[in-house]
Amino acid sequence: MKKLLLFLILSTLYLGANAQVWVSQATGFSATSVGVRNISVVDANTAWISTYDGSGGTANKRDFSRTTDGGVTWTPGVVPAPVSNNWSMISAVDAQNAWAAFYNANGGGGGIWHTADGGATWAQQGAGVIFANANTSFPNVVHFWNANEGMVMGDPTPANAFEIYTTADGGATWTAATAPASLANEFGIVDHASFFGNSAWFTTDAGRVFHSTDKGLTWSVSTTGMNVGDQFDICFYSEANGIIRFYDASGSNVLFQTTNDSGATWVTAFANGDFFGADVKYVPGTAARLVSTGSLAGFVGSSYSNDGGLNWTTIETNDQRTALGIVDSNTMWAGGFSSTSTVGGVYKFSVVACGDVSISAGNATVANAVVCAGDTARFSISGVVAPTPGDYSGFAWVISSADISGNNDPLNDPSFVTSYSFNVGGPASGTLLFPNDGAFIGSTLPYGNYYWTPVVFGNATSANPPPTFLEDLTLDTGCTYTGTSVMVNISNCVPPPVNDECTGAVVINAAFAGAPGVAVSAGIFDNTTATHSNLDPLTGYSCYGEPDGSGSADDSLKLDNTMWFKFTGTGLSYKIETANCSGVTNYIDDGDTQMSIYTGSCGSLVEDSCNEDIAPGGVTYESGFPIFNTVSGTVYYIMIDGFNFNGTLSDGQYCLLVTKLTGVGITENLPGKNASIMVYPSPAHNTVKVEFTTNESSDAVISITNYLGRTIQSTTITAQNGANMTELNVRSLVSGSYLVNVRTNSSSRTVKFIKD
Repeated sequence: MKKLLLFLILSTLYLGANAQVWVSQATGFSATSVGVRNISVVDANTAWISTYDGSGGTANKRDFSRTTDGGVTWTPGVVPAPVSNNWSMISAVDAQNAWAAFYNANGGGGGIWHTADGGATWAQQGAGVIFANANTSFPNVVHFWNANEGMVMGDPTPANAFEIYTTADGGATWTAATAPASLANEFGIVDHASFFGNSAWFTTDAGRVFHSTDKGLTWSVSTTGMNVGDQFDICFYSEANGIIRFYDASGSNVLFQTTNDSGATWVTAFANGDFFGADVKYVPGTAARLVSTGSLAGFVGSSYSNDGGLNWTTIETNDQRTALGIVDSNTMWAGGFSSTSTVGGVYKFSVVACGDVSISAGNATVANAVVCAGDTARFSISGVVAPTPGDYSGFAWVISSADISGNNDPLNDPSFVTSYSFNVGGPASGTLLFPNDGAFIGSTLPYGNYYWTPVVFGNATSANPPPTFLEDLTLDTGCTYTGTSVMVNISNCVPPPVNDECTGAVVINAAFAGAPGVAVSAGIFDNTTATHSNLDPLTGYSCYGEPDGSGSADDSLKLDNTMWFKFTGTGLSYKIETANCSGVTNYIDDGDTQMSIYTGSCGSLVEDSCNEDIAPGGVTYESGFPIFNTVSGTVYYIMIDGFNFNGTLSDGQYCLLVTKLTGVGITENLPGKNASIMVYPSPAHNTVKVEFTTNESSDAVISITNYLGRTIQSTTITAQNGANMTELNVRSLVSGSYLVNVRTNSSSRTVKFIKD
């Protein structure tokens, strides 16, 4: 007999819980890796679960567990079916009454068991009458509408009739239903059915959908065309509207269809976003909201759709999640895998309602009160608690020109400037880095004091989904919570060696000298200054160690130290990078190291490499170091700020490498990646050309972002192994600095250009 079982496509690898909105609950099973096959929810307090062997083995499972306090405690038990039997499905109507369907894993047969005392005792129903054929019977589905009315469905009998029975007395007696004949070698699927009102649907491995409008008494059948001999999910969210999809746990969602006539006809559709493959269920009380879960390694997590499955928003991708049991938007469970009797097994979606006293936009802090051109402000947030998700719920940072602490309508405050992209759900803590390079502050707005404010919101709506920024939403002021505003002075000053307008900065008074193309280094540590002349004009190395004024050069570098270099341009392109002079390999970065290049006293920012991860030997993990074109005779100041060093540093260990390049425009060579990128002209007026090399053939996503991180435009091209070129229209961009990012399958690189 060919038989398709749900557990065959569920991942058997247990991953420890690291949930954000899903809170782990212990199902009480003493065995490890007991997986949840299906969840039958009754109300916000009561739910029952059936199980399967999630260890990678094929052990039969008869274990169940029940909660009557919302999942605070789960009480496990075992249904006394034969040891050769394995779970198909469980259906409960209250805290005491539940029905369990089992199939014989060693052949044919199986049965239905009922408990009326919360699982303390169980009795088989219809023995010898339903599912009595020891060769062909195979129960797949059980469902009860109430304590009296229910139905069961199993594979076809030798007479090509699906074994479907109904009851009106709680299972004391059963009546055979009337249904179309089965096809040759057609079978049902374990736990694959959907119920709405009095209607029921189940799927078969032949791609057919059976439908009943009278609680399983009579049936019709339709064909989807998905006759691939495999499993199909089905989910209805009204009497007329539903979806069916090929059961594809990997995420490609090869086949996906919708219906608006109760399943009589089906239309091919396409899902945008993560439509996870383990389970999909309707959220009662909503128009068309569905939730999906994923359990296959590489495609784990959860998501939701507000339009019947066409567009999906990822909730998280932290853990394997199996079966779903949903009461409403505020109460839902997702299956997992047990670790011990007191750890893991199932997750409950944890939300709070608007107006809950625990809701908080968190506590915000900032590292520096004054941020000069080229500096980076670091904002931190902790203690975020978000409200119940409405259409949209999450967390965002708002920039304003005045203090808006406590304002529950920040978008309509006259001082509102902009917001950062928001997170779905509120992070408990997080960090925001703001690079002040004049791309936004200082070009379209004056320099001065600006306020960063954390905002938590729920039940927001959008006229044009999918929204990205807070101003794309219409906020519900009853569900919007604004934290304490943090002020920073955005200054147009240039840090030392030119001046000392910035708080905490120290002026370098050392004299600079050097031949064109050769760097002379100077730096500030612990309020000291120094000029070093141990240069190698052949390579352009300028080695610098930390002086402390005492003649010793073995002090450890401290966080957020700054080094300065100066050289005179020759009209060529230069690549500026850190380097390893003496075999030292323990450089580290705290995430906000930046390299910036300036000209003149309080002058223009020429090139910025903000938030780079500077690794040993001058290699970066992402977009590399600045490359820029010089004007002959112009003096350039190079600043490296915000780095850290694990250990001690002496003269000759930390270096700056200045390399002359050829070509026009801004170019970046990527160490160790066999790839480069050039963007020209810069400044640009109407268009910029992007040339890049790659050692693979793949799609390349080319995007333009501003220094607030907002994507201005994006396009995808098919890149070939070797050289590639495309042209971007920048006519509509306002004047300022922008970043061009090229992302392929194995690399991502970014370079800056100027829009005139």
